[in-house]
Amino acid sequence: MEQASIDTLREIATRDTWTIEEHRELQQQLFHLTDAPRKFSEVLEELEDANPEPQGAVALKIGIARYMLCRFDQAIAALTAATAGKEREYFLAQCYRGMRNWDKAIPQFQAAKKQGWDAVETDVRVIEAKAQVGDMDGAAQDLQTLEKAVGTSDDPHTQADLGYLKGLLAELNNLSDEALDAYEAARELCPEHTEVTFRLAYHLDLHGDEDIRAIGDFDGRGIDSAGIGLGHAEGNRRTVDSALAAHERFESLDRRYVRVHPAKGLGSRRCHSSEHWTE
Repeated sequence: MEQASIDTLREIATRDTWTIEEHRELQQQLFHLTDAPRKFSEVLEELEDANPEPQGAVALKIGIARYMLCRFDQAIAALTAATAGKEREYFLAQCYRGMRNWDKAIPQFQAAKKQGWDAVETDVRVIEAKAQVGDMDGAAQDLQTLEKAVGTSDDPHTQADLGYLKGLLAELNNLSDEALDAYEAARELCPEHTEVTFRLAYHLDLHGDEDIRAIGDFDGRGIDSAGIGLGHAEGNRRTVDSALAAHERFESLDRRYVRVHPAKGLGSRRCHSSEHWTE
């Protein structure tokens, strides 16, 4: 199984260009590997060695791979030289989001939307970024607009996105009860929604709640294509540790009620999200 996944990674690397489908396929294969960061780094090194000054489609592939390994500065350098299109704009935006450079992330997500990336996903990321830079009025206004556009959608992930944003705005406005209600309602709609799960776990842990009402079958694979995770959103070590601790416990426990403690010695096995892989 391991060798088959490695062979698939190398086959994907030979494709002329990458889209979101290749990105998802890479993630799926990486979950089957032990020591995935090192093995994926080897695939990236082969690409880089063969293309020391990447341009166009090759630069896009190298940029996406570097992004997945949390090498955001290097990823931006490659993506800047990549073929123009929605993939380039989207992954540039994700790099800036990963670096918590919200001011640059906002126009990049807007550019990705103009190029044809999923409008709901990009709108969610813009609202999130506006909230993180303190533009609460702008974020609230955009959220109202988004709710009008998709409020009747029967897609649970879309509805959970709205709940996540409501919870985030409430949390950043120090409205703890409102935030908790929004996160829990979103979690009920979409148990695999990663940002909601991390936020809920961290929120309860931060406030010393004795039980975190989280479903034990969360395994980190429900991450959407934009999930950086709580650590980047907050940017401090304790937040990263708490988020990783929550993730580890969701993966290892199959009971409904768990208590999350700050992580100890977890290192950087993942870069705050199973979208990212670090050595």
